[in-house]
Amino acid sequence: PTSLDDVTGGSTYTFDVYPGHPFEADAYNVLRGVRERVGELREQIERYNAAHPLPEEFNNVVVYVGQCVVEQCRNVDVGKE
Repeated sequence: PTSLDDVTGGSTYTFDVYPGHPFEADAYNVLRGVRERVGELREQIERYNAAHPLPEEFNNVVVYVGQCVVEQCRNVDVGKE
């Protein structure tokens, strides 16, 4: 990277979808794809580093990926007596 500012930071993305939503599969595929790609990269780096010792100084790149699906219910009668 030209600067660590180019590769650090964070974002949270929330997708509201439901069965039959035109982008439902895309939203779930993002979760699956991120996990698969990060897992593959970790394995590749671990294999390489096992065969090539780290130098005295190196960068520890941390990727935090928290993923979940929270079922929601929109009930228009909530709070009414």
